[in-house]
Amino acid sequence: MAQPHIPDFVHLSDTISLYKPPQSNGHAAPSPLHPDEPSLVVICSWMSANPKHIAKYTDGYRRLYPQAEILLVEASLPSIFVGSDVKPAVDFIASHIQDNPTESHTHRPVVLHMFSNGGGNNAADLASRLSERHGSLVFSATILDSCPGRGGVSSGAEAMSFSLPKNPVIRFIGWYALYAFTACYVGTVIALGLEDAISRIRRMLLDTTILHPSIPRLYLYSKGDALVNPEHVHEHFEEAKRTGYANVREEVFTTAPHCAMLNEDAERYWNAVRACCSGKGKAANGKLEP
Repeated sequence: MAQPHIPDFVHLSDTISLYKPPQSNGHAAPSPLHPDEPSLVVICSWMSANPKHIAKYTDGYRRLYPQAEILLVEASLPSIFVGSDVKPAVDFIASHIQDNPTESHTHRPVVLHMFSNGGGNNAADLASRLSERHGSLVFSATILDSCPGRGGVSSGAEAMSFSLPKNPVIRFIGWYALYAFTACYVGTVIALGLEDAISRIRRMLLDTTILHPSIPRLYLYSKGDALVNPEHVHEHFEEAKRTGYANVREEVFTTAPHCAMLNEDAERYWNAVRACCSGKGKAANGKLEP
């Protein structure tokens, strides 16, 4: 279902929308992009995210990179189980990188920023489909915000409950319905020996044929996150280093709730994002280089 419109974004589909920076008014030509600046930022938002909350991040990127286009891919409840139609986003990104070459015949930087497991699911699908067409170097930086977690009945039901109406009676009934559904899903997966949806996301985000190990990677998460266990995110950070990702770091917040680290320290958050997008940082200790 399409979310209410975010100002200055044009819908490409029910869940995918695009922002293009305003062109010159004729008085002055836009200054050329710095080689480190992305020409496109792809944001995969968390499940059933409120547009006013998403706008905090789209506005932040607009201030950080005024000339970059922003492609927003929103996550819905069914998408994490049956997948979502990301083809319009795949087609746009493929067209963008072909239309924005550099002198070295490669494309200009494209940033992939995913939020929570819902956004991680869409990001993994996007990266996988693009790697089939263009290889594993489509994205120049990947940012994992509050993800990936691990599967579980209670955490799964809690995450999906964000899509429920605010009516307390409906939410009460809906939460138990979602709990029952999640329990059945987890039980079926275990009984059949299948890979659950969250494990699939974790695996795909470590697949070097999908996301090349040279791509800078940043994990942003909070010890105050009650929805995604911060230890599970840190485990993935360590797995990424062992897998061979050469430029991976983490920025750990203390009190921020799920997907809300801007509330704790917005300056620190955007400084970490900017550093990742410019390729700075070290994998050895995860500390930011100036």
